[in-house]
Amino acid sequence: MSFDQRPGKMRVVSDGSQSPQMRRTDAPTDAAVPQLALPAPAKQGLPILGAALFVIACAIGGVAIAIIRPLGLG
Repeated sequence: MSFDQRPGKMRVVSDGSQSPQMRRTDAPTDAAVPQLALPAPAKQGLPILGAALFVIACAIGGVAIAIIRPLGLG
């Protein structure tokens, strides 16, 4: 096994939350939790007018192709 494949020494790291200097014992237990702002409700569904115009445009395009193709113009 080459030198770079050998496992190195593990470094021991203590958990910072267990440190008595970091622990807060004087914090109030009934502290107010800040309220998060809720996002505005999103628009639900497909806009009916836009969907209807799209379907009508597709129908008109289909009819136009059905008429133009037999005439040899397309």
